[in-house]
Amino acid sequence: MSAAGVFIAGTDTGIGKTHVSVALLHALRAAGWRAVGMKPVASGCEHTPAGPRNADALALQSASSGSPAYADVNPFAFMEPVSPHLAAAAEGRRVQLAPIRAAHARLAAQADLLVVEGVGGWLAPLADDLPASVLPQALGLPVILVVGLRLGCLNHALLSARAIVADGARLLGWIANPVEPAMALAAENRATLGALLPAPCLGVLARDPDPSTQVAALAAAVAALRVHSPSPRRDPAMPTMIYLLHIDDFAAARGADPDLGFSGASPAALATALTDALRTPALFERWRARQDDPDAVPAELGATDADASVRATQQDLHVEVEVRTRLPHALLKQRLDWLIGAHWTLRDVRAG
Repeated sequence: MSAAGVFIAGTDTGIGKTHVSVALLHALRAAGWRAVGMKPVASGCEHTPAGPRNADALALQSASSGSPAYADVNPFAFMEPVSPHLAAAAEGRRVQLAPIRAAHARLAAQADLLVVEGVGGWLAPLADDLPASVLPQALGLPVILVVGLRLGCLNHALLSARAIVADGARLLGWIANPVEPAMALAAENRATLGALLPAPCLGVLARDPDPSTQVAALAAAVAALRVHSPSPRRDPAMPTMIYLLHIDDFAAARGADPDLGFSGASPAALATALTDALRTPALFERWRARQDDPDAVPAELGATDADASVRATQQDLHVEVEVRTRLPHALLKQRLDWLIGAHWTLRDVRAG
C-alpha cells in the first residue's frame, strides 16, 4: 500500500459502510494507531454555516484521531441524495481523482492508518467514466467488503467479490453487518458466505449497537491491517471538539427510559443535564445498573470529561445546542440517546 489503510466497499447502498468504518476507526485507535476516516465522495448533504455537510462524513471525522479538516475527509460533497454523478451534474461539477489524491495525502500525513469509505456499491458511477472501483486502486488500498445480511446478500456479495478481484484490487476480507434483524437463517447465510467468498470473514457486527462497543468484533480486521501497517504511534489525548446539534421538537426530546431521560422544561435545563452526563459518571452508572450483566459493561463506555460544556438556546421553533468535549462522538451520542432519544440532529463538528 502506498499509504497504510483500507478501502471500505459495500455490496450495495445502505448496508452499513459508515457504521463499519466508524467501528473500525474505534478498534484501530483502541489498538494504538492514529486512525483517520475519509469519505472522498458523498451525496446527500445539508446546508450549514460552514458549508455542505454529510452525516456519514461527519461521523467519520468525529471518530478520527486528531482534528482532520472536513474538506479533506470529504472533498466532494453534493447536496442531492442521489447517485454522485447525477448529484455532481446538478451542481455543474464533476468528481475528479486529483483533489481526492491530494486530500488523501494530507490525511495520511496526520495518521498511521486511513479508513476510506466508498459510495454505493463497487461499480457505482462517480462520473460518466469514473466508477467507484477506481478509488482504492488510485489510493493504493486493499479492500474490505461490507456485506449487509439480508435476503439477496449471497448473490450481491459473490458478484461484488468477483468484480473486486477481476479489477485487480486486493480483497483483504469481508465484514458481516445484520441490516435485516429478522433475516431467516442468518447464521447459515454467513456460513455460506464463508465457504464461497475468496477472502476471510474479518468480523460480524452485533445488531445496531454503538460503534465504540464493536472493538472486539473487529479484532480480526485489526490483525489483518497490522500485517501491512507500521508500528502504531501513541494516539494523543482526544482534542476538544465542538458539536453543533439541532432539536426540532424540544417538547418531545425525551429518552425511552424515564428513569434516565431528560425531564426539564427549558433548553438551559437540558444544557445542565447534558453537562452533568458528560462530566460525571452518574447517568452512565444508572444505565449500567439496568443491564442484565452490569459487570460485563466495558468501563470505557463510562468515560467522562471534566471540562465538557454545553450551551442550548431557543431559536424560533427549534433549539440549537453547542457541546464542547474531548469525549468521542460515540460517547456523546450515547449520553444524548439516554437523555433525549433520537430527537436531535448533528449539524456540524469542528475543532475546539
